[in-house]
Amino acid sequence: MRTISINVLLKILSGGVPGIIGWFFFSFGSIFFWVFQGPQAAVELVKFSGNMPVAEGFVIDIQETSATSNNRRIYSVEYKFRALGNDYQHVSYTVNPPLKNDEIKIEYNASDPGYSRMLDGNYSRFGPYALLVILLPAIGLVFLTYPLPDMLRKIRAIRSGELTTGKWIKPPISHSILTFYKHFFAFYDLNGQEHQIAIARRSTFSHEIEDKVPIVYLRNNPRIAYPVFALPGNPTVTPEVSIHFQEKFNFYQTVPLCGIFVQVLLLYLFM
Repeated sequence: MRTISINVLLKILSGGVPGIIGWFFFSFGSIFFWVFQGPQAAVELVKFSGNMPVAEGFVIDIQETSATSNNRRIYSVEYKFRALGNDYQHVSYTVNPPLKNDEIKIEYNASDPGYSRMLDGNYSRFGPYALLVILLPAIGLVFLTYPLPDMLRKIRAIRSGELTTGKWIKPPISHSILTFYKHFFAFYDLNGQEHQIAIARRSTFSHEIEDKVPIVYLRNNPRIAYPVFALPGNPTVTPEVSIHFQEKFNFYQTVPLCGIFVQVLLLYLFM
């Protein structure tokens, strides 16, 4: 079984152009998700649905926040109330704050009064509609998961695939709208059975003039096969019939590293 260097693995995990777009939207969108209190907005959307019981409470403290809504300052209002025989204390957010020691109405979750808010306030700073910011990281996840199956197949092929030779069976088909070429190859596995594969690439290959094309495939599933020079890491086939990668660190390797760093930093700051 072959080993895969960190450089090659990072280039595979970058996911090409869809992966780069995905890492950008996921990382950039995650910043808004945490800044606009996405987790709290999700809790508010789930816990405060339907008819809510209402109790009387009173204001303990009022603090001005740095956030605004429609050019109006948002205030945090700390309050106490009693429900189901127990006292509860929580903070709600509003642009129309009451005065300290004022009596206010509190709505709460019937099964768990620990989830409460002012009748005209929000549980989270920006309210449940702030959850719309999840669209950006969600778009990023779509672009990240789209190339994921192909990433995993390439890793399997590099680690344990069989090497053989194949040939071009037809000229590449150009798709001018999407600016990529579809290449077709044929090869024989160890049992002498012929297989055909097609791969898409944004450019043509310089190896098209050769009759023999190095191909790596999975013995138990020959449909998973790749021309060697189409794999990440600029690989070549050595005389010992092994795959050698020219490991040059480039932009693609930095993309997943930056994305992971952003997620770790956000978790450290907001958790």
